[in-house]
Amino acid sequence: MEQEWVRLLNGDSEVSEEKLLSQTAKDLQGLLKAQPQLEEDVLEIVAQRLDGDMDAQTWRLLGISLANYLGVDAVYLIIWLLQSEELPNRLLDLERHAPRQTTAFLRRLLGYYGVELQRAYTRGDELPDNWYQFTREVYYDKLAGTHHIEVRILKYSGEEVFIEGPADSILVLTTNLLLTAGLAGSSDAFRQDVIDGFLDEVGEFLRILPAEQLSEFLDKVQSGESAEQIPGDVLAWQEPSNPPPTGDGPE
Repeated sequence: MEQEWVRLLNGDSEVSEEKLLSQTAKDLQGLLKAQPQLEEDVLEIVAQRLDGDMDAQTWRLLGISLANYLGVDAVYLIIWLLQSEELPNRLLDLERHAPRQTTAFLRRLLGYYGVELQRAYTRGDELPDNWYQFTREVYYDKLAGTHHIEVRILKYSGEEVFIEGPADSILVLTTNLLLTAGLAGSSDAFRQDVIDGFLDEVGEFLRILPAEQLSEFLDKVQSGESAEQIPGDVLAWQEPSNPPPTGDGPE
């Protein structure tokens, strides 16, 4: 049934979900009856694999361990549960097709580790160097007379990237990131909700510009002026030759 599970999890509507759930749950019930210690063993396996820092490899190793003990189909059944944003409702769906003993076991497993399993599964499907958390701190240094920005980016690998600098430097970095994203060449490369969120933030940034500068920008947009007209020196941050004196720290 492994190939059918792969098709179902990839959204193939021709696969009979009811039949697949029913058969996999029945097989899992057979294991539960044959091995009374199975529930405790699985909880111990999961606890061991989730112990410590979670990264992109956590789910892969956990999946291998569970597949070795429960079989591949049972792991796919767990993935089917974890894929849903409404886990309680998906458990109710499963109960319509699965023996009570099987659903009781899965409810216990997810009651203990549901949140952690969903997090591990989500990270396991990502590139290790992709980012998942972004935090920022912005303050004005009165002594130096400059705005200072600090950014921390957490990656699925567990690595943390720290970037800091004056506001100009961060804006130049943002410009380079925007130009890089534009190399995708089509809006089809991005989800619509991501585009909407980006445009909302662009709008907020435009609000802080002087009216004259904003009007000039809108004229450029309407005339179709592209990023090719952006001077090259704008894309490379250089520390001012005579920066203001550095203070003892932020106030």
